[in-house]
Amino acid sequence: MNSVAGMDKATRDVLRKMVAQCRTLLEDATSDTLEGHYGIHLKTGKVDDASHLGTLDEHDRDTRTRLLAQLEHIRAHGVSATSSVEQLIREISFTHLNRICAYKMMEKRGLIRETVSRGMQSKGVSWFIADHPDEEHLWNLGRQSEVYRHFLEWTGHERAKDVAALFDAEDPANGVFPSQAVIDDVLAFVNAPELEEIWDEDETVGWVYQYFTPKELRDKARKESAAPRNSYELAFRNQFFTPRYVVEFLVDNTLGRTWYEMNQGRTQLTERCKYLVRRYDEVFLTDQATWARAGHMSAEASFLLDKVDEVAPFAIDSEDRLCDFARAVQPRATSPVKRLDEVEHITGQWNHGRPEDMVEGTTQDLWEMLAVLATPERVTAGKVEPMIIALTRVANEIRRRLLQARRKDLSTAEALKVPELIPFRAWKDPRELRIADIASGSGHFLLYCFDLLETIYHEAYDDAEHGTGLRKDYPTRAGLDCALPGLILGHNLHGVDIDLRACQIASLALWLRAQRSYQEAGITQTERPTITKANIIWVAPMPGEKELLDGFLTTVESEDLRRLVKEVFEGMQQAGDVGSLLAMETDISAAIKRVIGLRGGLFAKEDRGKWQLMRAELMKALTEYSDAVSNGERFRRTLFANDTAQGLSYIDLCETKMDVMLMNPPFGDPSTPSKKYIESHYPRTKNDLYAAFVERGIQWLVPHGMLGAISSRTGFFLTSFQKWREEIILGEARPTVFADLGYGVLDTAMVETAAYCLEKQE
Repeated sequence: MNSVAGMDKATRDVLRKMVAQCRTLLEDATSDTLEGHYGIHLKTGKVDDASHLGTLDEHDRDTRTRLLAQLEHIRAHGVSATSSVEQLIREISFTHLNRICAYKMMEKRGLIRETVSRGMQSKGVSWFIADHPDEEHLWNLGRQSEVYRHFLEWTGHERAKDVAALFDAEDPANGVFPSQAVIDDVLAFVNAPELEEIWDEDETVGWVYQYFTPKELRDKARKESAAPRNSYELAFRNQFFTPRYVVEFLVDNTLGRTWYEMNQGRTQLTERCKYLVRRYDEVFLTDQATWARAGHMSAEASFLLDKVDEVAPFAIDSEDRLCDFARAVQPRATSPVKRLDEVEHITGQWNHGRPEDMVEGTTQDLWEMLAVLATPERVTAGKVEPMIIALTRVANEIRRRLLQARRKDLSTAEALKVPELIPFRAWKDPRELRIADIASGSGHFLLYCFDLLETIYHEAYDDAEHGTGLRKDYPTRAGLDCALPGLILGHNLHGVDIDLRACQIASLALWLRAQRSYQEAGITQTERPTITKANIIWVAPMPGEKELLDGFLTTVESEDLRRLVKEVFEGMQQAGDVGSLLAMETDISAAIKRVIGLRGGLFAKEDRGKWQLMRAELMKALTEYSDAVSNGERFRRTLFANDTAQGLSYIDLCETKMDVMLMNPPFGDPSTPSKKYIESHYPRTKNDLYAAFVERGIQWLVPHGMLGAISSRTGFFLTSFQKWREEIILGEARPTVFADLGYGVLDTAMVETAAYCLEKQE
């Protein structure tokens, strides 16, 4: 089994059943604890007065305070009393299951001592007891389950510095721990022999995320309302894991294709990317600057441009196309030097006007033959050797074949062999490549991008011409390997989702993938640098508690900063429902320009520094605000500050243009609260969410950036999507590959899908 995304149906069914059973156990246990111990009722949403509860110790009182603050925070976004308790129960239950699965996966990779594979008898427990005398005393008193709970809490605390989103010490789930009997049952399911292989795979947590929300819940929601009623419902109605082969197809033909073209085909990705679509006969063009720098080639260039019509006249459809061919004639250092008599034999056939005798080979082969001849020794002032004239005929025949491709009498096989001009794509330092999934879910696209980026960094480092920057910063290959996971997560990969649980999963999966990178490079755990940045953003609305906002504003001395906060909060109010479709770069830039006097707007290069200073000042003020009090009020302020920080991170992301956009976007109707926003901002694509996501993704790209998506196939033939096809797909971007996949691709989703890649136009 090469990848969990390709696991057989029998294993998937076992995993689905396991997750469903664990979910039921954990949700029932959590509901009982909330009601029986903390006075929080699921059926009514009622919260008992503290005086009606039994005696709570200090830890329980603190937990209850946090739980009530979390409930208030959820309800501030318009969620009903009963729904907020239901959401809280589900979040706590999922966090516990996700942590157990994370421990299992860390065990398999040797990142932690045995923790869950044998429950309380796991080896890690013995080490924990040996290092903590108080715990050993409890164990000897027969309070083993209490010690095991402390051990799991301690293990999570140790991992919080690496995966803070999942092991947050402030999470109310820490105080609502299931009984040992429930934990034992959950561990029995997780440790089932039929599932032992899947814990080696980084993407397993993605399947757990999908299966945690049962199909019955989606069906019930769709029966009650055609459109999602809120962001929470929108998230679970669109939880469909993308199969690995679709992920590879889309990433190979976006990120893989980008690097392939930057290196004009000379990359290991040619073989590594098994789904990379390459043309039979590709001609990589160079840019004008490169051509001008190759001074000794100017004679050939001039000759080709001056003589091509004279040597073999025919209708030229575009002077630019002709110039492209001239620019394509350039020396190639990697070309083997062919014997001169062999070259003369081939080109001699063209001199005698026998194109039908053309040898088998691609245009690239012919250019390489020209490179042998196009040297300073063979081009002298005022004279071009006859062999250059002969190869000019080759260039003309290529033109003839290009024109011929437009004729209807060419067979498909013949048309596919017609030369394909590959426009020049400027090389970039890998640290400057930006890849984003704006409906990232569990991070499955980003995980495969990580695989390719490892190869890309290594190739760039070894590139004698371009790799000087990397080698300057990392003088040894070992130094690069040690820094590489942090570079990829900090510079290259970006994920956005409206579901906090998905962000937890994506952060965990990417951290695990980073550890595998260290492991394969032979870097021990003690030598591994802490990964301080992973760009996974939870797009949540700004906190809804108005009194917290008002209280925070009273602590801010700067009038400009207070006005800025108000503008940001106003602009981010719909973030939880609109998600990545929220166009902050247009929605608030004008307002912020008025507030802090930016010359070119929020995202103009000359003013970016000023925005960053204001942002840093705002984050400092938020930290001071949340730290100024203790107990439950501090937790409320922490939630407020965390949501605000996520909003600021999203604003920062909006200013970052991407080289590659990837997505398995939600489809169907938008959520009810987001409908007006989407209708006003995406009038051409408002009829289906996936169409709007594609439009948004194209907006985020640099010129000639690549977008890869899997979505419903309806947009390619229904009349209601005509504007999407004509103005977006054909007007703003160019389709490069398309696969009509049909039913059965997104697991239980009853939708016919298509996978396709687009290249943004100038």
